[in-house]
Amino acid sequence: MVREDYRLGVLDDVPAWRETLNTDSALYGGSDVVTRDPVKPEEGHILLTLPPLATVWLTPG
Repeated sequence: MVREDYRLGVLDDVPAWRETLNTDSALYGGSDVVTRDPVKPEEGHILLTLPPLATVWLTPG
């Protein structure tokens, strides 16, 4: 099940977060539920779309 608008707390001093690894990517044979653009925090959190049964790795940037 894909999780839309999943709220994740993040540091306020980071201007944006970029997905650097997503095991649901088509590159790994997944369904390609990925976040291509950087995500900007709002009031100490970001909203993500999480793919089913996958690992998502975010880094500042």
